[in-house]
Amino acid sequence: MGNKMLLAAEKKGNPLLGILLLVVAVILLIITGPLGVIFGLLNGLVSRGLHGIGDFCYKVTVAIDHLGNVIMQELFNLLWIKRNGYKFGDPKETISSVLGKNLETETLKPFGILMARMLEHFERGHLQNSIDRNLARINKLNEDPAPAEMSNLTL
Repeated sequence: MGNKMLLAAEKKGNPLLGILLLVVAVILLIITGPLGVIFGLLNGLVSRGLHGIGDFCYKVTVAIDHLGNVIMQELFNLLWIKRNGYKFGDPKETISSVLGKNLETETLKPFGILMARMLEHFERGHLQNSIDRNLARINKLNEDPAPAEMSNLTL
């Protein structure tokens, strides 16, 4: 990464810290998540009507997709892709993007092919579009220099 920011999960250190942070994050999500969803939906409705609600729901869906890619990585890597396939687990990537990359390289197992077909049934070109969106996001991050006050930030 250009700005040298590190995710806490990528740091080597005390494994108990990671466990503690997960517990705190889940508790905070349970407590504050419903309020955030209600406020986000109402704010979207008031500010932009149905489009505002749709935009908010889309962002939440993508965030859940990224979370699913991390949480389900071991199971998806085992059941959906061959050994030499592109692995699940990158918190900056969606499940569909990983499926699409493995479809292109013909490294999907039968369950992965089934999931890919289901997604393509609901939205033709979904897997390729998800790869393109992920690449566009990466290119944008590489083009935008980090603000000076954040250049040394590590999480």
